[in-house]
Amino acid sequence: MAEKKFVFLTFLLVLFFIGGVYALETPSDMSTKAKKFLREKNFSASMKYAEKLKKVKPKFHEGYQLAGLSFYGLGKYDNAIVQFDKAMNLFNGDYVSKTYKGFSLVKQGSLKKAVKCLEEAMSMNEDYPDSRIGMGFALLKQKQYKKSKMYMKKAMSLCADNDPEVFKRMADIYMGESMYKDAAFVYRKFLEMEDSNPEMFFRLGKVYDVMKSKRAEPAFSSAVELDKKNPKYKEALADFWMKNGKKKDAIKLYREAISLGAKGWNTYYQIGLIDFGSGKYESVVKNMKKALSLNRKLPLAKMALSASYLRLNNYTECVKINNEIIKEDKKNDSAYFNNACSYAMLKKDDEALKALKMAVKLEPENKKIASSSKMFERFKKNKDFLDIIKE
Repeated sequence: MAEKKFVFLTFLLVLFFIGGVYALETPSDMSTKAKKFLREKNFSASMKYAEKLKKVKPKFHEGYQLAGLSFYGLGKYDNAIVQFDKAMNLFNGDYVSKTYKGFSLVKQGSLKKAVKCLEEAMSMNEDYPDSRIGMGFALLKQKQYKKSKMYMKKAMSLCADNDPEVFKRMADIYMGESMYKDAAFVYRKFLEMEDSNPEMFFRLGKVYDVMKSKRAEPAFSSAVELDKKNPKYKEALADFWMKNGKKKDAIKLYREAISLGAKGWNTYYQIGLIDFGSGKYESVVKNMKKALSLNRKLPLAKMALSASYLRLNNYTECVKINNEIIKEDKKNDSAYFNNACSYAMLKKDDEALKALKMAVKLEPENKKIASSSKMFERFKKNKDFLDIIKE
C-alpha cells in the first residue's frame, strides 16, 4: 500500500514538473514577445509582457524601456516618460529610452526639452536612426525645415529597413516648404519598395490633391482598398470625389466613414447638408452637432441646425443656436427670423416681435415670409405685428 502511494505521488510530481516546464517563461521569452507585439502595434499585448519582465527583473532596464514604448504607442506620453526615466536610471546608456522620451516630449509640444533630449540620445549612439528622426521631427514642428531635412537625410542613410517614419517626416518637410513635387517623389520612392502601405498612398493622395492632380484619386483609392476599416482614407477619397463632381459616390463613402467612426468634420457636415435637403432633420441635428464639435467655425452648420430644430418643433434649442449665431454675426437676418418663429410658438410675444423687427430691418423680404407664415397666425390682428410687416 505504501509503495503504491509512493508511486502515485511520484507520478503527480512528474506531471507538475512537466507542466511547470511548459508553462515557464524566461525573461528572454518575455522580452522577445513584447518586441514582437510592439512591431505588430499590439501595444496592450506588449505592455503585458513588459510588466511581466519588470516583475521578474525589477533592476533590469529593458522591462521599463518596453513599457515606455508600449505607452508611447498607446499615446500615453506622460506614462511613457515615467517609464523611460526609470529605464535610464537603471542604465544611463539606454539611448532607446532617451530617444523615445524625446519623441514623447515632441508629442507633448515641449520642443526645447525634446531637442536637448534627442541631442543626448545621438551622443550615446550616433548610428541609431530613430534619434535623428526624432530631431528632424522636433525641428519640423518648429518649421526649421533646412535643419530638419539634414537630420532626416542622415536617418535615411542609416535606416536599413527604410523606416516609413523617415519618409513621412521628409515629405512633411517638403510640404512645409511647398515643394510638392519633391514630397510626391519621396512617397513614390517608398512605395516602390513597399506597395502595400495604405498610409503612404493616403499621404501621396494628399500631396497630389494640393497639386490639383487627378493622380490623387488612384492614390486615395489604393489606401481605401488596402485598409477598408480606416475611416480617414474613405473620408479623403470622398472629399476628392465631392470636389470633382462624383457626389453620389462621395455620399456613400461618407456614410461608410461615419459608420466606422469618422473623425473629420467635413464628413459629418456634408452628410448633414445632404440630409437637410432630404428633410431628414433628426439626422441633420446629429451630424451637424458632431461637425461643430470638431470645428466650431461652421456658420452654415449652425443655420442648418437652427432650421432643423424649427422643423422638429424644438423651439428652445432653436433659440439657443440662433443666439449663438447672432453673437458671432449680428447681421444674420435668418437667425433673427427663426428666433421670432420660435418665440411665437413658445408664446413669448414680446421677444417674437422684437426678433421679427430686427429680421425685417436687416432683410425687408422677411415681411412677406412673416405675413404668410402659420407661425404668426395669431398675430394677424396685432397692431405691432402689422406695423412690422406693412409695405
